[in-house]
Amino acid sequence: MQIRNTIITNAKMEKWAGVMDDGRKLPLIFVEMGLKINSWVYKDMLEAQVVPWLQNTYGNQLYTFMQDDSPAHTAVFVQDF
Repeated sequence: MQIRNTIITNAKMEKWAGVMDDGRKLPLIFVEMGLKINSWVYKDMLEAQVVPWLQNTYGNQLYTFMQDDSPAHTAVFVQDF
C-alpha cells in the first residue's frame, strides 16, 4: 500500500481531504487508483498522516474529529483508535 502526501500530477490517483471548521485544510492524501480504502487502509492514513497533522497544528487544543458512516470509518478498531 502506498499513501502519499505530495503534489502529484498523475490523474490515476484517488484523494482524501479534510477541512477544519477554522478553515485550515489537511494536506491532500493520495492513494493509488483502485486501492480500496477499507478500514485497515483508513486507519493507516489516520495514524501516518491525519493524527500527526492534527497534533502539529492544534497541539493540546481540544477538537472534534467527524466522519461519515462509511464502513471504513465505522469499523470497531478504527473507532477505538
